[in-house]
Amino acid sequence: MFRSRYLILYAFLCTLFLHETVKAQEGPQTLTIKDALDSVVQNYGTIRAKRNVVKQAQSNIDYSKLQAIPDLNLSASNFYGTANGINGPSYNVGAGGIASSGPVMPSQNWNAAFGGLYLANVNWNFFSFGKIREGVKVSQANLTTNQKDLDQEIFQDQVKVCAAYLNLMGAQQLTKVAQDNYNRAVIVRNAVVPRVLSGLNAGVDSSIAVAQVSSAMMAWTRSKDREQELANELIRLLGTRNTEEPVLDTLFITRIPDNFLDTLNSYSAQHPVLQYYNSQILASREQEKYIHTQFFPTFNLFSAYQYRASGFKSDYSTSAMDAYSSNYLTGVGTGRQNYLVGVGVTWNLSNPIRLRKLEQAQRNQTYALQDAYAMNDQQLNAQITLANNKVKNALSNYYQIPTQLKAASDAFLQKTVQYKNGLNTIIDVQQALYLLNSAEIDKYIAYNNVWQALLIKAAAIGDLDVFLKKL
Repeated sequence: MFRSRYLILYAFLCTLFLHETVKAQEGPQTLTIKDALDSVVQNYGTIRAKRNVVKQAQSNIDYSKLQAIPDLNLSASNFYGTANGINGPSYNVGAGGIASSGPVMPSQNWNAAFGGLYLANVNWNFFSFGKIREGVKVSQANLTTNQKDLDQEIFQDQVKVCAAYLNLMGAQQLTKVAQDNYNRAVIVRNAVVPRVLSGLNAGVDSSIAVAQVSSAMMAWTRSKDREQELANELIRLLGTRNTEEPVLDTLFITRIPDNFLDTLNSYSAQHPVLQYYNSQILASREQEKYIHTQFFPTFNLFSAYQYRASGFKSDYSTSAMDAYSSNYLTGVGTGRQNYLVGVGVTWNLSNPIRLRKLEQAQRNQTYALQDAYAMNDQQLNAQITLANNKVKNALSNYYQIPTQLKAASDAFLQKTVQYKNGLNTIIDVQQALYLLNSAEIDKYIAYNNVWQALLIKAAAIGDLDVFLKKL
């Protein structure tokens, strides 16, 4: 039996090792931009917080609706005390007093018995000129505002994560360009130094080549530093605990969007940002209506039932001082019952004077929100124009890249061959190296700018699918 258990454990460990080996060979998983969008929606702290605010607003609606039901109060108390009465008025100021009912005795006595008071009452504001109804509408408007705030937060954070994704992709490619430039500088140095040592070239050539290698190394390091910063920004937006730099989809450096110019050129009132500000305006108007309902009275229906028990009997008086019982059950169980039903109205006549100013303040708040809506509408209109210009400029630069890159590559090859044959100087090679490096940088920047321009346009239109459908 021990041997069979050992074999099972051995087989399990071998299977686990094989699984981990295959997993390691597969390499890190590529983070697609759609995966990044899903991650930010599920994990980003601000979105999660606003999602809970929406749930809170829904609970507030339920609470507002429950204000329409009657109040039902139940009360029960047992006590033990004396029953001395006295003729004359009294007024309690700032402290609690003892309320006792009983005959007026010629002198103080300490006869005491148990008593009980049991009470049930119902109070229902059955008509209040729409106070409760408008309160529910205010809560519903606040829920809509919070939901629209969540929607625009999701939209803006998704745009941010797309931009961070593209920025990191561009930074990774620029780091690769910097590394390639460093490798070329090393090749040039390795070609120059032997010629200097053999006396074919001046010693200053080797100094220039070595300096070029150092400069290329520093540029490579700066590029890696910038890449790490942008990776950190993307990881922060993803909202995960994994801090390793993600492996990105190379789609964005292999092609540009097709049918680029067939996208929309305008936005609508359904833009998430405009929807949010519009919901604030509607909520403010509902608040105005709710404040106005406070001008009017409230009609209520009330009823009460009371059972009062006492150990003092009905004939307890100066002539029957012993007509009471100190037994607990007798004191809390024997008594009299009463009920009442009524209708009442309450109206604070000074409320309209005070609340009129509050209503005006809320109306001014509505005007302020309308101005904020107009400002954002104007900004989006300007952003559409800017986005269209960026699209045209990005495409113009993109179409120049093949010519620039081919010319720079040919020039570097030509200058290198000429230098090896003593037909030019190290300065010519250095200039050609610089031009080739600039052309490679411009290549990846052009690819990235085309996608960034499309993203800016999608953000201005208010529809991220404008960007995602081109993937």
